[in-house]
Amino acid sequence: YAEASFRIGKSTATFSTADFGLVDMTGSDEFVDIGGRFYGLHGGLGYLVVLSEYGNPSSLDLSAKYFYTERKKINTDVLGADVQFAKAQSSRLRAGLRYNYGLTDLITSYAGAYYEREFNGESEVKVGEDTLPVASAAGSVGIAELGVILTSESLPIDFEASLRGFGGERDGIAGSLKLNYSF
Repeated sequence: YAEASFRIGKSTATFSTADFGLVDMTGSDEFVDIGGRFYGLHGGLGYLVVLSEYGNPSSLDLSAKYFYTERKKINTDVLGADVQFAKAQSSRLRAGLRYNYGLTDLITSYAGAYYEREFNGESEVKVGEDTLPVASAAGSVGIAELGVILTSESLPIDFEASLRGFGGERDGIAGSLKLNYSF
């Protein structure tokens, strides 16, 4: 199979003015929300190996995907100082597998493992004429996931809940809830 997507949106983040070395006249810092437009696209190829069609169906999904995201340059004023976030780009390649197991006709569970490589992922910030140390997300990440999909018997709707753990250049846990309507 092949898949592709395109996204456009706005991302926001909250920073402390102390992160930029800025404090007000009383010596205290403030929290500032900064947002910017982004777009992203992805393309992927995969192969679904059916392990069992009878009883509790199971399959193995082998896939490789490429993701590209770009956030436009952001200029803002923080406590009277000009703060510039340079354009940020992310270029990632992910490969892995996911085991799907049908618990019932309407409930499917899954577990997956992936390797992901970020090739870019740098973002430069300037405060006035001073450049802050460059943050980089470039490097390798291992990803493990668990999830369940509940399918409606009478409606073109399914619900998915998943949990992902990341280890490597990025460490963390992410959860998601999705409601999908097919037409």
